[in-house]
Amino acid sequence: MNNWEFTSSAVGAFNNAEAFGFGMIGVAYRFSENEVGALSYTPTQEFLLQFDNTSIHTEAGGLWPYPSALEFRDRFRIGFARRLSDEVALGISGRWVEEFLRTPGSGYLQSPGNSASYRASLWSFNLGFSYNVNASVKTGALIDNILAVREAYFPDHYRQFEYRPEKIVRIGGAYKYSRELTFTAEVNSRFAVVLGYEQNNVFDLPDFTVRQGFWMTTSSNPIEALSIGLGYSYKTVQFDAAYVHFLGQRVPSNGILPGSFQPLSSLHWNPYTTNQITASVTYAYRSGSEPLVRIEDVQFFSMVFPVNYRVHAMRPLGYARVRNTTDKTVSARLSFFVPKLMSMPTNTSQFYLNPHEIRDIPFTAEFNENILSVHEESFRDARIAVMEAEVNNYTDIEYKKVLILGRNFWNGDPLMLKYFVTPDEPRVKAFARKALYENIDFLESLPPERQPLEKARLVFNRLANLLSYYADEKTFTSLEEFDRVQYPSETLDLRGGDCDDLTVCYSALMNSLGFETAFVDVRYDSVDENGDNAHIYLLVDTKLPAYVWSSLTSNERKLVVRRNSTNRETLWIPVEPTLITKGFDAAWEQGALEYYRDVELMLGQLRGNVKIVDVY
Repeated sequence: MNNWEFTSSAVGAFNNAEAFGFGMIGVAYRFSENEVGALSYTPTQEFLLQFDNTSIHTEAGGLWPYPSALEFRDRFRIGFARRLSDEVALGISGRWVEEFLRTPGSGYLQSPGNSASYRASLWSFNLGFSYNVNASVKTGALIDNILAVREAYFPDHYRQFEYRPEKIVRIGGAYKYSRELTFTAEVNSRFAVVLGYEQNNVFDLPDFTVRQGFWMTTSSNPIEALSIGLGYSYKTVQFDAAYVHFLGQRVPSNGILPGSFQPLSSLHWNPYTTNQITASVTYAYRSGSEPLVRIEDVQFFSMVFPVNYRVHAMRPLGYARVRNTTDKTVSARLSFFVPKLMSMPTNTSQFYLNPHEIRDIPFTAEFNENILSVHEESFRDARIAVMEAEVNNYTDIEYKKVLILGRNFWNGDPLMLKYFVTPDEPRVKAFARKALYENIDFLESLPPERQPLEKARLVFNRLANLLSYYADEKTFTSLEEFDRVQYPSETLDLRGGDCDDLTVCYSALMNSLGFETAFVDVRYDSVDENGDNAHIYLLVDTKLPAYVWSSLTSNERKLVVRRNSTNRETLWIPVEPTLITKGFDAAWEQGALEYYRDVELMLGQLRGNVKIVDVY
């Protein structure tokens, strides 16, 4: 973990008072996983104004020399931020500003003859928060100068020249359009708007960034400033440069005229701000001695779908590249942890690294049920740590963002779809059992071989009285595209869904009664008359042997013979859930036609166009 960060910058102001010079040095320290503090020091002048000093002004009952220069030094800044959750962070910052006023005379801040200099100072504090809406959208708010405490004042006759920090509320957001492009916007209580964008991977260089922005206000000059910046990162070092061009400068070459001075409410954006160029370098430093085993890199094999979160306890989610930094063989373990979504870290088994060996170590993740509360995609901080196996002391820790998708996200893989089938949900159990209890006398009057079919019919027809089918607008061309699938209880509550939703819901209802089911997933080579290139329907196991088919129907093609979980060949009923409003008989008829066409006539399983996935 890089827990120290050092920053240094230089600033050049294009006016007659200041040349390019050293600007600021800062340091940030990460106290913990959720807390960070920062401190900066600016040794040189931050903002300097010169006046036409041939005049006097009347104030406080007397005549006083008009100032020859005003200087503002934004000397110290201190800040602290704490992450309250994976989405919300809160921060506070303070700065100490010194102000110097000098009247006509020779020398810099000296008082020979009739010249004089005065000093004032104050502390100003800001409060802000940020909120990550999802992986693409971030918002935040900041109150500038929420509290100002003045330590020293100018004399009464020069009070009008003091810095007067204005309380300003800023609200902003960022939208990550793609991995390379991010748009930003900000509006404040002075009705100023700041728009910008940041583009990464410029010229196919992954570490190169271009930024551009402009400021708009309600003044006579609607566009106040334009900016352009460049950034480049190399390992733990970040280089940045920017140029800001202000279109509304009001500083005449011979200084500010008497009576025209406007008190300053901001040192960085005011009528006298001049064009600037800045350059900075930031270095991230990992404190402490060289670890015995160091994490070189962390990569994830895939994003996390909450619906099948349990598979990551057995199938690696990613790997960490670790290095033995010593001249001896080291035994170690790797751990992976995502706060709130995991109850405890998942540890790998012990492994050995030869002297200076580098190896990729896969890791798994045992998520808890909190992950099912994630409704929209979001990046979460994952902690990857390596420890000495014999003493269980961490030797290195890295933090990496892992993408957690929403609980309803589905990548189109029928093997994943079965995880949406939740027969143990109370709402599902109650619905299925009520369909049978309302017809218990009828069921008990039937011979045993007829009961499975009639139970499937009763549940489907009760569902038909509740639900409606809505065509799915999603067309899959690869497993990289995402659809949203409702859980069975959601479909019952919403009273409808598309083919995926209805198939999952009916499957869960039949599973809750002890019936085995199977998805028939069909991928067409081209879109059909409805514009679809994929479809899914259901098979329901009757548990009856194949030779009793005539007790169920006079057309044997309306039934499918296949093996169930007990490895016995039984009769299965094909059902097309999208015909939910037409009742069970129509859905059975259509399901049988589709199965005969897709599997038998078109040889879909042999050609790879059809997958049948058992749902037990």
